[in-house]
Amino acid sequence: MHIPRWVCSELAPQCTQRLHDIRSDRLSDLLDQVTDQLPESIVITALITPLANPAWNQQVVRYNGLVRELVALKAKEGRLVILVDMYNAEVELADGIHPTRAGYDTMADVWFEAILSLYGG
Repeated sequence: MHIPRWVCSELAPQCTQRLHDIRSDRLSDLLDQVTDQLPESIVITALITPLANPAWNQQVVRYNGLVRELVALKAKEGRLVILVDMYNAEVELADGIHPTRAGYDTMADVWFEAILSLYGG
């Protein structure tokens, strides 16, 4: 069986209007499950990108704060997790929510740099 060296995750809610319903225990459980099942793999978890709607974006900032705290907590517990900042990556959005092709290219560059950093690059 192939065991991945790293797992990339950007755990965004399905509906941006329900960001306020996000429960950090669900994300915590997911990170625990992945790191328990793949203890030698590094989980690279990303903050989600900003949204054009200011009210929704306030919830994104709150959600990203929870993600940041949770990743730090899991790392202190000895789990192999790192954080990637997609929020400040200047990702171009097509509709105020979803990235354009160029936005996805920017995100790919951020993922790539995070992976390279694991190998001293």
